[in-house]
Order: sequence, then structure tokens, then C-alpha cells
Amino acid sequence: MTDHAPLVILPPLGEGAGESWSGLLDLSDAVPEGWCLIGGFMVLLHCIERGAAPTRPTDDGDAVVDLRARPTMLRELTAALVSVGFAADGITADGHQHRWMRGRAKIDVLIPDGIGERAASATGIGGATTLQAPGTTQALGRAQPVRVQHGSRVGRIDRPTMLGALVAKAAALEIADGVRGQRHIIDFCNLAPLVARADLIGPTPKDRQRLRRMLAKAEQHPGIIASVDGAADGLRRIAMAIDA
Repeated sequence: MTDHAPLVILPPLGEGAGESWSGLLDLSDAVPEGWCLIGGFMVLLHCIERGAAPTRPTDDGDAVVDLRARPTMLRELTAALVSVGFAADGITADGHQHRWMRGRAKIDVLIPDGIGERAASATGIGGATTLQAPGTTQALGRAQPVRVQHGSRVGRIDRPTMLGALVAKAAALEIADGVRGQRHIIDFCNLAPLVARADLIGPTPKDRQRLRRMLAKAEQHPGIIASVDGAADGLRRIAMAIDA
């Protein structure tokens, strides 16, 4: 484990979330590198690190595998899930197998965007492909380790930097998800008040494009902004930084 990495102590969690975190730590013990945490649990870690609590609870973990560095990573990670007691939760109509379950624990295993058709055809231990997640190539490139304490247990989890998390959430708007897509706006608004100037150094033109799209989308949901303390000011700081 990376001893100098920041320690994030999880608060008491609901049964589903707690089981999912236990599963992620089991997975990290088996395969410590080559993937990173995204989604709502990523937001939770950033919030806890900076003394906040997210307004949107979630029970499932999301992991994106680094197929660029290790083309066999999807098979390795899903095999590790099976070895610690997880099983695939069926196959989608498109032939994808992304959700893995163990009791109430849920972990979605995804692959990064922009990797090409051949890499995207990689299969897991169950012989099926999985979903590509927008914005996750940059998330992997910005991944950093943290130590996560869940109860008496401590394990290593890689998660994107704050900039990587913001861009990943902004990019998630590209998924056609109807009303459920508002969760990405909620998560972005939870991160916004926590952002420091140093977090916003080095965005690429594509990052800026995605962040601007999210900022415009958030403006259409004033109720969401109002539900998170400091979100309005945080969104303004992000807008000023990416336009500087």
C-alpha cells in the first residue's frame, strides 16, 4: 500500500454501500493497480477529504479499467471479482456485462472512451464486452492513490484528482440517461464548492468544452444548485477559471 497517500475515513454507511465498499477493498487487495474508481463513490471520497458530505447517496461502486496500459485488464479485474465471490448480473440487450454483484454489493466495471474498436471489443471473464464511459480516459490519466478506511479495514483505491473528477462528471452528460442523468449534475454541484484554484490547473481544450457544457446544463437546474451549500459560488469559480 502507498503509505504516504491521503487517508479517507468512510462514515457509517447503509448496508448496500457498505457491502460495495467491502467489495472494492477486496478487489483492490487482489488487483491494486490498473483501474480507478469513478462515479458516486469517487465523489464521496473527494467530499470526505475536504470535510463535506454529498447530498446524493449511492450504493454501487464504479471502476474503469486501463486497457491502454494492460489490454487484458478487463479479464483480470472481472476474474478477481469472481475470485472474491462476485457474479455477473446478466447481460444487457447490447451484449454488455458490466454489473457484478455479491449480496447487496454492486460494482460496475467499465472501459475508457476513445480507445478504438479493437480495444473496446475486449471481454471479461464471462466472455462479454462492457460499456465505455465518457471522460474516463482522462480520469485514468489523472488517477492518484488514496487509503480508504472502512470500519477497521484500510485499503488502497486509485481515484482521479479533483479536476479529473469534475471532467468525468461533466463528460457523463454524454450518456443518454433521461432524468437519471441529473445525478451527474448533482454530483458536479457537490464537488464545485470544494474546488480550489490549484485544482483547475491544466485543463485541455476538450476538458474545457466538457466543463462548459456541464456549467450550462447546471444553470437549467437552479433547484439542484440551491440544494448544495456553496454550489453557486463554486460553479462561478470554475467558470472563471476555465475562461481565464
